[in-house]
Amino acid sequence: MSKIIVDVHEPDDIKESLNCIVEHLTVGDYMLLGERGNVVIERKEVNDLVNSVRDNRFWEQLQGLKVLEEGGFRPLVIIEGEVWKVFKFRKMNLSQWFGLQQAITVGYGIPIIQTRDKEQTVTFLKVLDSRLGKAKKYMKPPDVKKSNRTPVEQAEDMLCAVDLIGRKKAQDILARYTIRDIVINPHLLASVKGIGDKVISNFMSVITARR
Repeated sequence: MSKIIVDVHEPDDIKESLNCIVEHLTVGDYMLLGERGNVVIERKEVNDLVNSVRDNRFWEQLQGLKVLEEGGFRPLVIIEGEVWKVFKFRKMNLSQWFGLQQAITVGYGIPIIQTRDKEQTVTFLKVLDSRLGKAKKYMKPPDVKKSNRTPVEQAEDMLCAVDLIGRKKAQDILARYTIRDIVINPHLLASVKGIGDKVISNFMSVITARR
């Protein structure tokens, strides 16, 4: 089998379903390493896909995939979920949906795989893992540095490097506090929706850690 590397912020049930290594990935959500090639995958649930397209985050993620492609990785996007929800709840019409797919496949030259749910995503990853064959050795995920980021974007990335804090939570935190605020008083995080004791405890462990 190849080696599957999964980003720390991916759902626990996916990580638990795979024989994988968990790492902080600066680009993509999954990296598969095998004798027949290396693949980097960005997984997008349909609702998150629409959000990330509208705030331009998705295009930055595709650019990151293209950087890794220059380093020998084959890029791939998984769109996960029931597409009809995009039309019903996110006010996107069929022409816009096809335009988005064409921007990914034609504009960026990145293939798309569509899965119904996380279970199908896991099945796809396992099949791809088998197809790539055995990896010769573990390779540390490449670190792709983004340029010209605003201070707020850099602050988001700093928070996203902490386990249990994803992009949406990082944005919610920075809408109320600076990183300096929550380092001085981590318990301020309790006032941010969706953040509980487990997240606060882990954050405190990170900011007080030393080698």
